Amino acid sequence: MRHCERSEAIQEIFYGFYGLLRRVAPRNDGIRSRNKVRDHMSWCIPTATCHRGKPKVCPRSEKKAAFTLAEVLITLGVIGIVAAMTLPMLIEDYRKKEIPIRMKKFYSTIESAIQLAVLDNGDMQYWTYPVEQNDAESTSAFVKTYIFPYLTGIKECDAGDNKCKQFSTILYGGNHGDRMPIYVFLDGSCFGLVAGDSGAAGSQLHITYDYNCMGKPNEFDKDIFAFYIKGKPYGEKQYQFIAGNFPVLNANTREDLLDLCKRHTEDHMHGICSALIQYDGWEIRDDYPWW
Repeated sequence: MRHCERSEAIQEIFYGFYGLLRRVAPRNDGIRSRNKVRDHMSWCIPTATCHRGKPKVCPRSEKKAAFTLAEVLITLGVIGIVAAMTLPMLIEDYRKKEIPIRMKKFYSTIESAIQLAVLDNGDMQYWTYPVEQNDAESTSAFVKTYIFPYLTGIKECDAGDNKCKQFSTILYGGNHGDRMPIYVFLDGSCFGLVAGDSGAAGSQLHITYDYNCMGKPNEFDKDIFAFYIKGKPYGEKQYQFIAGNFPVLNANTREDLLDLCKRHTEDHMHGICSALIQYDGWEIRDDYPWW
């Protein structure tokens, strides 16, 4: 087939397609609507004719498709609304997974340190414990003797420093807690330690752990959790290191732990929900009351 015949055949096909479009185009929009269809189609309908044996190709329209400013602004607005609705949920879901992981890591770290300290210093019943709850000097000495040597990536933050004093006030609360040292890990978490009853019958150590150390919300059982060490007394086989506080020792079921968690504003209950998280395999489940 010669160039001219081929061009005429292609032209007939496009004109037939254009005619079909004209028939199906809506007629209630007036002549302007049909003309608009024709204008859009005109640049793509070949007007090839024979010219010295070569087809003449129709010029391409200079008109280019683009979004209007209004369309761009509307799209950005929709994206912003969707982000505002979903981003807080994504952040909460991330924290819900991150917190138990940090807590489990902290628990394993302190437990390993205690086991190594027992090997080097003998049974916990022979250790020298802080006698007074808010004795910063004896507390620091205890940690430096039995905890620090077996940890890496940790430093003491003395309450004499203004920033550390803020940390200390959050972790220890009132009762001269602002003068107690805290201990900061490289991952940004920190903990404080105070002594309970100490003597021949054993010793109690109360640990308050903040997974993001002064990051919000700074609330018990949301980002601050309690751990408890009961030193090995005479007649017992081993020390106890648990998540929560001593009321957990009398809890026998998950329902008991959940009830203690719901009562976390009572005395000795602050941060006790860590026991429930530990019981659930270091996981914050849907019925966790403070999420």
